[in-house]
Amino acid sequence: MDQQQYQPDQQQPPQQPYQQPPSGSMPGRSAAIAALVLGIVALVFAWFLPVVGLIAGGVGLVMAIIAKGQGATGGLAIAGLVCSIIGIACSAIMFIACMCVLCAIDQGLRTIPMW
Repeated sequence: MDQQQYQPDQQQPPQQPYQQPPSGSMPGRSAAIAALVLGIVALVFAWFLPVVGLIAGGVGLVMAIIAKGQGATGGLAIAGLVCSIIGIACSAIMFIACMCVLCAIDQGLRTIPMW
């Protein structure tokens, strides 16, 4: 048996190092993420604490508009905008419903004779 050592004829070209995308290169990304988080918070709190949902939704709406103004591309700003609008609507409906229930309870308590 003839033992021959393998010797490549050509060397492989050096590999390019992995380049990470530059951080902060997407304008408005932070505002878009904040808008999405606030929109989700507004959706969650709309059913339990509508006032908090209204505030979070309003701030989320403003942040989504700021993100779009800064040139945010992609779905984060749009998702934050949509979640904020839906959160504001649900919070407003629940706030009005809570006020109606409280008024009905108040009217019901006034009709009970006091001894």
